[in-house]
Amino acid sequence: MRLLRKSVFFGVHQFCGLGMHILQKLQFHGLENLPDRGPIIIASNHCSHIDTAIHFQALADRKIELRVLAAEDYFFKNRLSRTLVEWMFNGLPMGRRRIQPKLLNQCSEETNAGKIILIFPEGTRQMYPEIASLRGAMAMLAAKCRVPVVPARNFGSHRAMPKGQFRIHRFPVEAQFGKPIIPDPLLESEGSERKAYYAELNTRVGSAIKALKRPSKG
Repeated sequence: MRLLRKSVFFGVHQFCGLGMHILQKLQFHGLENLPDRGPIIIASNHCSHIDTAIHFQALADRKIELRVLAAEDYFFKNRLSRTLVEWMFNGLPMGRRRIQPKLLNQCSEETNAGKIILIFPEGTRQMYPEIASLRGAMAMLAAKCRVPVVPARNFGSHRAMPKGQFRIHRFPVEAQFGKPIIPDPLLESEGSERKAYYAELNTRVGSAIKALKRPSKG
């Protein structure tokens, strides 16, 4: 079963990669900010269902396993969709408003094993490429896993496959990766001090994502 799952995963991403390079002329910038080996957390903006596939393609030449935090109420609502997301995108179920302790522990185990966690901290797809406020789950995840957070921004995916549509359009797509943000020792604090740190880390990561510009546009 495990071999079958890996075969399906490999086949799907080979096919997706070919299609995206043809239809979207997919380009990456800042790949030097991604390690050859994990662990890291990638915190990316989110405008389209193809955003996940973009990050898998960015890591295609690196022998690192990527785990994707996906909306539990959308992708895990029935057995079929759960199986597809787990098999095709290495998905882990996550609540939109908060991250469950069980998932935090699982993500910590995954990063301890050298894997990468992909999170879309806005919590849902946006209709436009502007960055929405980040929810608190990303900071809690960084606090638990204690690994660098790499800000990422996808450009053009909102036009290539807009929210509410399942048709992929021919439109150029690029992804930019910023310099890693390192969580600091304040993670040992408690109560209000920890909440303040979560808010500060969210602000730092959100500002770093917003600061990423599409190189081809200047």
